[in-house]
Amino acid sequence: MPPAVLFAPRPASDEGALDRASHAVHLRNACKSLPDDAWLFLNILPATFTAEGYAGQLAAIAREAGLEPDRVILEILESRGGSVDDMSRAAASYREHGFLIAVDDFGAGHSNLDRLFRIRPDLVKLDGELIRATSHGTEQPILPKLVSLLHQAGMLVVVEGVETTEELILAVESNVDFAQGYLLGRPAAELAPPESVHRRIDEAFDVIAQGRAHQYALFESQVEPYRAGLLLAADALLDGVLMDEAFATLATFERCISCFILDGSGRQIGHEVPGPAWRSDVASLHPVANPRDARWDHRPYYRNAVLLPGVAVASNPYLSLASGRPCIAVTLAVQLADERSVIGVELDWSSLGLPWPARE
Repeated sequence: MPPAVLFAPRPASDEGALDRASHAVHLRNACKSLPDDAWLFLNILPATFTAEGYAGQLAAIAREAGLEPDRVILEILESRGGSVDDMSRAAASYREHGFLIAVDDFGAGHSNLDRLFRIRPDLVKLDGELIRATSHGTEQPILPKLVSLLHQAGMLVVVEGVETTEELILAVESNVDFAQGYLLGRPAAELAPPESVHRRIDEAFDVIAQGRAHQYALFESQVEPYRAGLLLAADALLDGVLMDEAFATLATFERCISCFILDGSGRQIGHEVPGPAWRSDVASLHPVANPRDARWDHRPYYRNAVLLPGVAVASNPYLSLASGRPCIAVTLAVQLADERSVIGVELDWSSLGLPWPARE
């Protein structure tokens, strides 16, 4: 029964009292059927979570029901707001009793990264809409980068709202730790056997393994002409040909935004040689977009080229400061005039349907 039905009309009594009563009932009921090595996730309102002395009370209720607190994960309902200072202090108290902390529905309501970093939950449950969110212009999913950020912050990630096989594949490919949704199980009076869920997850892994090689081949087929063109340009530069002439052929390729040369410190040498994808209509970025004013040796496309001198390497897609678009750089480290240099071509990778590298 959905909560909206179960709790409607809203009780006139204190909502916190209902919340606390539900904890006692749920802990007792769950203990009867919960496997010995399983966690129990328990929703808790922010006002209840921060109530004075409730951490000790809940620990006593859990033990009375037959569960140690370290088997209980408290899900703070982020959509209900609450003072982050109070929740941060309360979280420390619950941890002292052994509870694990999760933030529920991150991405909805009052949630933001500052709240996460101050509460420091053990797990973050991502709102179901985030699995369907895509980046502007490219329609690439944002889930992989978000999961990576949360992992770097020391938090495990649960993705909610998994309802299709495609969403499960994305969740697995994004390296989430746990997945939840109707595809994997619906509310039921009895715990479902795990075999069917394991089979679905195995199938998702198989699809990813098969697709990774295919995705790699598609990406390489798009990038290979630019690798070859860059190697020819490098030969011309080493023979003393001026850069405009050396890059002349490469600068005619369809996705070429510009060709460039960077010195040993990552600064641009001379001008860029524009290609067909060059655009001068990014006026809002002009105050900061002059590549000749910047150092680029911190960029992966520069560092990777230096690590593999003589090899034309392709970067992962990135948002270009100079063009304001998702781009790919193909770069090559060479010795020009007794100095290590990196030559490269920036490609417009903003068109829908272009292959992206298989995610790591």
